[in-house]
Order: sequence, then structure tokens, then C-alpha cells
Amino acid sequence: KKTMIKNRPIQGGHILWQEDIEDIMMLLDRLEENRKTIEESNCLEQENYQTKAKIYMLREKNRLYDKLQTQTAGQIGLLNELLIRYEEEEDLAESRRLLAKISLIGTYIKRYGNLIFIGEREAVSDIAELGACLEESFSSLRLMGIECALTAPAGAFIYVRDAVRIYNFFETVIEACLDSLLSVWVKFRVHKESLIFCMEVESEDDLNSFFDKTDQGENEDGIWKFTFTIKKAGEK
Repeated sequence: KKTMIKNRPIQGGHILWQEDIEDIMMLLDRLEENRKTIEESNCLEQENYQTKAKIYMLREKNRLYDKLQTQTAGQIGLLNELLIRYEEEEDLAESRRLLAKISLIGTYIKRYGNLIFIGEREAVSDIAELGACLEESFSSLRLMGIECALTAPAGAFIYVRDAVRIYNFFETVIEACLDSLLSVWVKFRVHKESLIFCMEVESEDDLNSFFDKTDQGENEDGIWKFTFTIKKAGEK
């Protein structure tokens, strides 16, 4: 293993000689050991990387869930209260109404969370995403016999932060007048580089406190109208 026999033809025959290759073999052995060490190190680094990635992912999920829980604490508390009332309620009609309220609050928490998660990845969203949030909330309102309608331009883009703001405003108003709410109409209108958001609510409750959160608010014969303008966004 440590000697190499070599030959070379010469005139009238061959010349043979041997070379000591112990140093070369030792070097090759070292190279093989180094290769194995590097391979093991790479495997360990890969495992460490995967572990760190999993830890980071879990931390990020916890951060987002904590953020969602903090921003929907009011709805979570209301949801728990409604569930307790539902379990104690014996009247069938009232039980169904409580279920519809539970569905409304649960829908908001889920859809609001979706918007929060989208906002962590992207700054801009198709208005259809907000429209889907509103339509799902409408489904719960219709269970209570409330008339709902949405009008929004196709293909428009808005900033996710504005979508969060609008959906939160919508939910806050609805919760404030839910027991007397008869109808709600949400519409978006394009105006130059802006989108005008308008929400009309038919209710006997006093909603004057919400005027401070809008650009314009008015009430006529129990029809409350809230309007504010948001900036259009470019495509993602």
C-alpha cells in the first residue's frame, strides 16, 4: 500500500522502479478524514439551521397570534359572553339569534386575522379580499333578517392597512347597533386616485359618536351615513 511500481519502455526492454508513496497516502487519508469531518459539520449545520427556522416560525406565529388576540380582545370577550348566554337560553328564537351573533363575531375574528397576516407579507391587496370579508359578515347578518348589500369596483387595489381600518370600522358600527339594525349597505366609488368608502346603516340607535372617525357623517330618518376617502394603491 505504500509502494508504487512504475515502468517505462526503453530500447531493448523496460525499466522498472518503485516509489515510496507513504507521504501521499497519509495526505489522502487526511483529506478523507477532513471530507468526513466537513460532511458531518455540514449535516450538523443543516440540522441547526432547520431547528432555528422552526423556532423562528413558531415565534413569528406566536407574535402574530398575540397581535391578533390583542387587537380583537373586545370581540373575544363578547364571543365568550354570547356563548354563555346561548348555553343558558331556552327560547328557540332567541337561541338562533344568539347563534347568528356568535357567527358574526367569529367571522370578524377570523377575517380580521387574515387581513393581519396578509399585511405582514404584503402592503397592497385587491379590494376583493376586503369584499370577501364583508360578504362573509353579511352572511351572518342575513341570518338575523338584516338586509345587506356591497358595491365595489373590480380590479381596484388598496393598502392592507386601509382594508384593516375599514373592516374594523364596519364591525364596530355593526356591534354598536346590532339589536336594532335593519339594513346595511357598503359601497366603494373610484374618484381619481382615491376610493371613497360609504357605509349606510338603518338603525334606531344613536351612532353620532362614529362621525369623528369619518370624513363626513350624517343621519336622516334613521339612516346613518359614514363616508371617508382612502388612497388607491398600485398592483402588487
